[in-house]
Amino acid sequence: MPDPLLILVALVAATFFAALILRGHVLPRVSGGAGKGVPVVALTGAPDSGKTTLFSALAFESRPKTHTSLTTSSAKVTLPTNPEASWVLLDLPGHARMRQQTQTALNNPDLRGVVFLVDIAALIRNASVVAEDLIHVLTTLTARSIRNPTLPTPHLLILATKSDLLPSATASRSTLAHDRLIALLARELDRVKAARAHTTGRIDTIERIPGSASASSNPFSFITWFFSGSATPSTTSQADESSILERAEDALWGDAAGGNGFRFENIEGVEVEFGVASAVKGQEGLTEVRDWLEGL
Repeated sequence: MPDPLLILVALVAATFFAALILRGHVLPRVSGGAGKGVPVVALTGAPDSGKTTLFSALAFESRPKTHTSLTTSSAKVTLPTNPEASWVLLDLPGHARMRQQTQTALNNPDLRGVVFLVDIAALIRNASVVAEDLIHVLTTLTARSIRNPTLPTPHLLILATKSDLLPSATASRSTLAHDRLIALLARELDRVKAARAHTTGRIDTIERIPGSASASSNPFSFITWFFSGSATPSTTSQADESSILERAEDALWGDAAGGNGFRFENIEGVEVEFGVASAVKGQEGLTEVRDWLEGL
């Protein structure tokens, strides 16, 4: 008579391998662990910075009336100059309470780029709030690069919007917006860096990534992984995650105790660029964004 224990082991093994086959051939692949899915580009920034306007212009070539949303919108986008290439464009909510949605999206293995929108006309009044959001994005992207070194380096476009609201000057509004964007953000981040040098050196900017605890600490981790569509289950322990966040902050701020000011070009783990967009100019006002997308 066959051993009941051997029968049970055989059934469990057969069920396990059948599940793997089912997962690979039946369940849709939500996100490739190696970043080989459809490229993703995320729009983020404070409420009223122009995210949904830009999203609609890129996805539908329209400029509808917008309102503050607490949910993420998505659409497939192609560029007229290269219809073969396409992206999944995400419009992330800008409210601080929805920051977890932003963090989850920025850790998508298929993420190729992030557009961080800044209302340039209002930046002089709310530079500290914008800088706080930007620090969160930069630290999250830098930690992602450290956590997954085989993924392509993410690109970040810091985009000045509503440049048409700036006062006219000898220089063009576009040039004025570009210069003001870099100067005000660098000044605010330099202030944060100086404050960091007089503390313990750690700034609480991001939370631990959900699901990043080790599989051994979560008895349901395999079930969660199976239905998530990820290539491999997460195995980052809490201690490792804390170390990653510390390294990410070091990559962002550099030598906090040193006398050098903050410089965007010194950031590691993310490619930072700057641009200007204006919705009132229609598709012409999106030239810099489209050029950036082409280069991803």
